[in-house]
Amino acid sequence: MFIEILVLSLLFLIGGNCITAFTKTLHSIGRIHIKKAFNEKPCVYFFYFLTKRFFPKNPWDNLLHLLGFTKHLLYLLYGTTFFFFLLNYTKDTHPFLIIVIVAALGLFLDFLILSMIHLSSKFLLKIITPPIWFFFLLFSPLTFLILKLEHWIFHKKKIQ
Repeated sequence: MFIEILVLSLLFLIGGNCITAFTKTLHSIGRIHIKKAFNEKPCVYFFYFLTKRFFPKNPWDNLLHLLGFTKHLLYLLYGTTFFFFLLNYTKDTHPFLIIVIVAALGLFLDFLILSMIHLSSKFLLKIITPPIWFFFLLFSPLTFLILKLEHWIFHKKKIQ
């Protein structure tokens, strides 16, 4: 159980950081160039077309919203699983120190991945796309439902 919780927690962290790097890369490359890359390889970047199918109005912003929500969900899952992992397996450690360790590890990996964007953003885009597929598909029922609910609520408010 020790290793499984640790691996699961680190997978959540890596997934969140991959989505952070992906969205940062999307912004650095630019919407026009990235849409061209999406159209050249629709099987690789299928999540854009999936988002476009479910949310035809403004699919770019909806994709960024879905990725952002998935990222925050992954960071939340990372923080909770790693916190409880450290709390259970380091009984003598103060909980504040555990929170500092969780945050420091997350910030270090975030810094590392964002630094790699400056070296080669297009190469990094190819590397981080498969993990994003996995997490996007895993959480898409929840994230799509929340985005649909958000559109429904705000549409109702616009009508009133």
